Amino acid sequence: MSLSLNELESLARKAARGAGYDWGLAEEAGRAVRWLACHRVAGAEALCLVLAARQEGRLCMPVIDNLRGGASAWGALVLCPIALGAAICDFGVLPDQVDFGRVAVPLLLVPAVSAFAARSGQAVQLSAGGLSYWCDADGASLAAANPILPDADVTLKIRPGPARTGGQPGHSRAVVAAGVLGQLTDFAHRTYAPATQASRAGAGASGSSDAD
Repeated sequence: MSLSLNELESLARKAARGAGYDWGLAEEAGRAVRWLACHRVAGAEALCLVLAARQEGRLCMPVIDNLRGGASAWGALVLCPIALGAAICDFGVLPDQVDFGRVAVPLLLVPAVSAFAARSGQAVQLSAGGLSYWCDADGASLAAANPILPDADVTLKIRPGPARTGGQPGHSRAVVAAGVLGQLTDFAHRTYAPATQASRAGAGASGSSDAD
């Protein structure tokens, strides 16, 4: 199904909120999905995997104060890419190399790393599960064929130097599979207040009568 980027971002934001993220991180999730969709990458599918992992209790949040030395998951848990991406964007400077350990769906980290690279003027290499993405001021080395890794060890390496990605054209609409759209919509519906007996009884009633 075809959606405008605004529609997709709004749905992704509501879905993240419905999955239990606070509004700040839900906004980050919406922006990340929009950014990936603009590059014709399956951001909506990636978000569905993260929201499912959160519902299963498999995600942990990084401790921002310790980010300079890396962050790691505990036990069977994996790091949340939405929270980790927000933490990366909050830092003005990162070490030349940071090992984060296991991260859920690291593709969702690419928009945040790209934003960090553009702001800092540095090229950053994100390595995950044998894949490498270059991010710099001109964009990121993404392609629609990039596979979505559910969990992978992630390393960031700062590579000061000229742009390597060459930039990429944006797209104004996103194509999302019906099943994925349905999953996001189900999560988004959790943000709606449940109907009560009073609200059902009052539906369509004006509260006054024209009869004299």
